[in-house]
Amino acid sequence: MTNDQLSMTKHFQQSLFAIAGILSLAVSISPAVQGETSQVQRNTQQLLNTKQCLDCNLTLAWLQGAKLHSADLRGANMREAALSVADLRGADLRGASLVYADLSGANLSGANLKGADLSGANLSGAVLDGTNLSGVNLCGANMPNGKESQQGCQQ
Repeated sequence: MTNDQLSMTKHFQQSLFAIAGILSLAVSISPAVQGETSQVQRNTQQLLNTKQCLDCNLTLAWLQGAKLHSADLRGANMREAALSVADLRGADLRGASLVYADLSGANLSGANLKGADLSGANLSGAVLDGTNLSGVNLCGANMPNGKESQQGCQQ
């Protein structure tokens, strides 16, 4: 074999080894991701049935139009959840993470969001009458008036 052929063979072997490593990693991660997805699905079902899900994982949950009036979601992780046009009147969301959540058109009247993180959330068209927003991080959130909030942004 020529030097060029040896170099190409070695490069090909290294590439195959790298691909095998990536596939092995993907196979080992897949059950964990599936487990997390099924946990979110169980938590979503629990929430819809009981209106309670304290400190639970609802990341990426699909709750569009959900009837969650007076739900207890204290400390819930609802990062990137779809909650557009959801009924969250009087809901307790103290300390919840709603980072990048879609709350467009949601009714949050009388909800308690004290200390929640809504950075980057979409609140366009949301109803916030009587909502407790004390200590809420709204950095980069799209507010009902269409403006981007700077509340909670680090200076």
